Amino acid sequence: MASVGAAAPQPDRQALAAGRLLRHFVPANLRLRRLSLPCGISKMVARFDAHAHPGKKEEELRIGPSMVAHRGKGTERKDDVIRDFVKAKIEGSMKESTRNLFRLQGWSHVGQFLHGYYYLSHLDRYVKILLPGLRALDKYVPPSRKEALRPLFAFIPDRYHGKVVPLEDARKILTLERDVTVPAETSKKVIPFEIANRITIRNPDSIVVMDCACRKEKKNPCNPVNVCMVIGEPYATFALEHAKTLNPRRLDQRQAVELLEACHKKGHVHNAYFKDALGDQFYALCNCCKCCCAGIEVDRVLRSIAFQNPLKELAPSGYLACVDEARCRACGVCVTGCPFGAVSLEGEAAVVDPDLCMGCGVCPDACPEGAIALNRGRGIPLD
Repeated sequence: MASVGAAAPQPDRQALAAGRLLRHFVPANLRLRRLSLPCGISKMVARFDAHAHPGKKEEELRIGPSMVAHRGKGTERKDDVIRDFVKAKIEGSMKESTRNLFRLQGWSHVGQFLHGYYYLSHLDRYVKILLPGLRALDKYVPPSRKEALRPLFAFIPDRYHGKVVPLEDARKILTLERDVTVPAETSKKVIPFEIANRITIRNPDSIVVMDCACRKEKKNPCNPVNVCMVIGEPYATFALEHAKTLNPRRLDQRQAVELLEACHKKGHVHNAYFKDALGDQFYALCNCCKCCCAGIEVDRVLRSIAFQNPLKELAPSGYLACVDEARCRACGVCVTGCPFGAVSLEGEAAVVDPDLCMGCGVCPDACPEGAIALNRGRGIPLD
């Protein structure tokens, strides 16, 4: 028994916040605690109720005062009916775009849905939390301890990663005329990650461009900022309706290709992104620069650490830059333009490091002599 005058236990703020968010979707006269829903929803809502309504009896918090008298015979059947009713009410109270995003996960993975909801609604805040955290780990953890903390370093790339896409392949994605679903075994070969490796695009002509969260994380970002494309449903419409801080706007396919080509002329990299909480599949095409791109920064940090089982944030495009030494004039344009530091000058010609080259296609188009070409290389192209 607690001693007299002991401090009251502090409420679990994370649980209260989750309960408050869930309560937003539930009619006021219904209570979830009796519904045995998955992923800890019942407990989170119950904690929120107990904190917000300390004077209520536990029975009333569970099922509401109007239903207390109906306890007894047939309770399990009533609970099933109530559970189905509440599920219908919750889904019915959502916007259509939210409901479509929810159905990617369903009731068995509500936690993943909440994660994806927050991520796609507040991508700029998400990046501002995770990226500084990774930088701090890299800066303050001694090299001898990093292997032991590999699970922390792996938090981002295991759940959220990209594949480098050269201009021509990116153009193909933006001009698709039908839905695409690649078989799981093939997808995993193209996107070589254990999870979030599904290549599925529904309604590919539904494209929304919004501000780049990576650039918004910088104090003095490169311009333009409105360059990251969310492609296909339910992602595009959800981003348009919910990601208001990132200034989303719709593009048709012609406008999307024009923006893509304009970014490429500036030397930007095109990355196709995949996320666990968004159905383990493709949802966006990022067009970012080497100085602002969080994906490139995370990949560089992870590759610099000598893990026994190496980590990566980006998968190579399936191509490799190759230099024609006879045409190369060693001007150095490719060296300064390469986003991955894969090109150097040796003597009178540029040299490409095949272990660093991601086949992004920036250097071939930047070379004034036309001395660099993309040939097939590491990985399988996303074409």
